[in-house]
Amino acid sequence: MDKCTSCATESSYCDNLCIFIKKRDMEYKGQSFDTMDAIFNEAVRLARTDVEEALRFFSAYIQYIYNEADDLITLAKDERLVVAESRAKSNFGYFAGYYNEDVCDLVYKTFSCSHPIYGDHPFNF
Repeated sequence: MDKCTSCATESSYCDNLCIFIKKRDMEYKGQSFDTMDAIFNEAVRLARTDVEEALRFFSAYIQYIYNEADDLITLAKDERLVVAESRAKSNFGYFAGYYNEDVCDLVYKTFSCSHPIYGDHPFNF
């Protein structure tokens, strides 16, 4: 069995709410992103400099999940897109929780997401 590229769990959909997709790297404008960390960091970089470009990158990430996640193949196209978008938002929300409050706020606002467990205010405990 393969390992999750985000946290190294041996699963196609790990318990840490990550998504393992490793048939091929995500490609965007001639760049290759081989881990969730690389995808997330590029999204944050773009969100800081060009929100419209960040949203295009996020759409490409959703499409990447749509095309590459084996467990979505059996779903109808509309449902597959909804699930892919939900996973993308969950992944970004989860990853943001490892960063400071400023990055969380930026990610949550830009990509309309939140942490899948702690919601959109993970620092208010």
